[in-house]
Amino acid sequence: GGWLVGERWLNVRWEGDGYLFRRESNGEHDDYTASQARWAEGTTAAVLEFREKWYTRETLLDIAEHGVESVRVPFGYWITVDNESEAYPHIRGRGLGYLDDVVGWAEAANLSVVLDLHGAPGSQSGEQQSGYLSHSWEQGDWDAEGSLRAIEAVAQRYAGRECVIGVELLNEPLLDASRVLDFYQRGAEAVRRHMGEEVAVIINLYEAQSIPTHAWASFNWLPAAHYPNIVYDIHLYTCFHAADWVSLWFATGLMYEAYAALASIAFRPTFVGEWSNCISDWHGEVRREVDGMSASEKRDMYRDFGGQQVRAILRGSRGGGHFWTWFHPNRDDIDTLSQWDMKFAIEQDLIPGFVR
Repeated sequence: GGWLVGERWLNVRWEGDGYLFRRESNGEHDDYTASQARWAEGTTAAVLEFREKWYTRETLLDIAEHGVESVRVPFGYWITVDNESEAYPHIRGRGLGYLDDVVGWAEAANLSVVLDLHGAPGSQSGEQQSGYLSHSWEQGDWDAEGSLRAIEAVAQRYAGRECVIGVELLNEPLLDASRVLDFYQRGAEAVRRHMGEEVAVIINLYEAQSIPTHAWASFNWLPAAHYPNIVYDIHLYTCFHAADWVSLWFATGLMYEAYAALASIAFRPTFVGEWSNCISDWHGEVRREVDGMSASEKRDMYRDFGGQQVRAILRGSRGGGHFWTWFHPNRDDIDTLSQWDMKFAIEQDLIPGFVR
């Protein structure tokens, strides 16, 4: 995360070479507005420098050395187009050369790769993780044809690369089934045309209601006999849904188990494309409980929650998952690192049993 689709909360504390977001600027909310600002300042070179340093070949080797087996690589449509004018205001830079690098690094590190269209043209949600935050976004703003061209580009380019095990057609879409299922069918056909049946076509079920409206409905659109190796992705974050009255025990226990159970009712292979050790410690009852803990009590809490999530994610036929994210630059905040930095969580034994 945070590499080819910038997110302010994740990138702004970066202390290395280059940058996407200026820390002192409150008007840079997403990849779109940050890139716009860099063009206006004439500082796009800082973004290119940042991309060369945020993740590197050594990062992938380090990931593998920590026992991780697979990486999910979010990218924006803007790196799949032919020139900067098509990407504007996003910054294309080396384009698909970035994915060329990470695929090669993964092969060298013996890691498998999921390529994830995280930022679609027009945005698939109007949320910041799509690269474009807009409170006036409407579903009609999403460009299905442009999204299909991005999928076609990566499917064609990485056909035959054995480390690429899946292509995720859209990340966290807020799109009605009537609008998006035709795109899923054509996207699946594009992946199959170039990559065959060995590479999974991944469909992200962003909200719980997507299971009946998108997953179950897709059997009519994507029947297994004609579209094999369709895999669903659910994202498990109870921290974004806990009300003020929810206790820490419930948020890190029964609530998570209920969310994880969604992976068992989609009726196709399902994995957890994003999860973290995040708890809703910024408000309500959980905040009050966490504020009263000592450092050692917090560590035990994170470890217990991490272990419970691992058991839920790996239970039965559930297909494991990808932690969000590998690295967080805020090295002074133990809570942030415990919740969002996988390397830290592994080294502190906060997600026991997740890596080999």
